[in-house]
Amino acid sequence: MMINVSERGLLFGCLDQIVSETLPTLSKLKEAGKIRFTEITSLPLGIFNYVLDRVPPGTVDVILSYCHYSINDSTLEGLLPYLNCKGVGVINASPLSMGFFQRLALLSGIQHLLKSRCHNACQAAAAHSKAKGKNMSKLALQYSLSNKAISTTL
Repeated sequence: MMINVSERGLLFGCLDQIVSETLPTLSKLKEAGKIRFTEITSLPLGIFNYVLDRVPPGTVDVILSYCHYSINDSTLEGLLPYLNCKGVGVINASPLSMGFFQRLALLSGIQHLLKSRCHNACQAAAAHSKAKGKNMSKLALQYSLSNKAISTTL
């Protein structure tokens, strides 16, 4: 079962409702054998701390983080030791998969648009890589796959 939340608990009301109602219900379903795993997915990383600090260990099995471990953003790295201590697996959705996730974000109401300044920087980085005889997509994918603390990269 996957819970997609935003800073305001976009799909299920507020984060406190997720902590006090949704996750305990999912834990009961897990105990009954109706579901096997519980996942939380969020763009803002702080939501993971907020939720995991308020639920018993084992309540959340895995988190899905959007683009926070890539060559342009490695902020997920600082959260990895915390998630490991909590016994939570990590799925990283790399920017290479963002075409799919942008469509999903539009459906779920999350606004995640690439600003022209960032877009220009990405084009410059790709041009620099090409001039050095390297493939930017390959370098980006290698980086996203390099961290052993991340269970899966999409």
